[in-house]
Amino acid sequence: MSTPPTQQSSYRDSSPRILTVVAQAAACTLTPVTLVLGGKNPCYVDQRCDLAATAHRIAWARFHNAGQSLAAPGYVLCHAEVRDRLVQALKCSVMQFYGTDPQESHSFGRMANAESFGRTRDLLWRSGKVVVGGQAIEAEKYIAPTILTNVVETDAIMQHDITGPVLPVLSVDGVDEAIAFINRQEKPLCVYAYSGDGKVRSAAHRNNQALLTEPMHISH
Repeated sequence: MSTPPTQQSSYRDSSPRILTVVAQAAACTLTPVTLVLGGKNPCYVDQRCDLAATAHRIAWARFHNAGQSLAAPGYVLCHAEVRDRLVQALKCSVMQFYGTDPQESHSFGRMANAESFGRTRDLLWRSGKVVVGGQAIEAEKYIAPTILTNVVETDAIMQHDITGPVLPVLSVDGVDEAIAFINRQEKPLCVYAYSGDGKVRSAAHRNNQALLTEPMHISH
């Protein structure tokens, strides 16, 4: 009888189907494995909210620990009317948190390893338009807090989990389009919605497909 492997393996993915395949393969050889369910957490912002406060919360959650958090917003779906103002407010929040040069800030971290750095940098460079940040220094595993616009659903950064300080911002015409967009993706761990309209918040709550039972953060 062969001795089962003792080395612990770990695997992270946003697809329950893929994680099931990995778990079954590990079980065949009695390989210890830790499965971490990832996902892209959507954040909806409409034109009836406090943009400064909203941007502050989003920027903190996305760029804390250099974006290496499972609960961080993965992308923003904002009403087309407020996209430019939201991006400007996000830029101001980044400066408040990390100064004019985040690379020199003691409050901003680095990527955990070279693999995470390379993967995030490649996704960043292949997607949208950089309007804030974008700098990447391999020797330091440093990626600046980055905001992308002109992102489309088929861009590389929208097809994979983001485990770094990169925030894609996409425009939608309203909550119905945002919900339809979210429902086309893999189920997220959590969903964020910022609106001063109770009907919008209710619609977001009713259509929440997040995997966790209490993840919905709704703010006004």
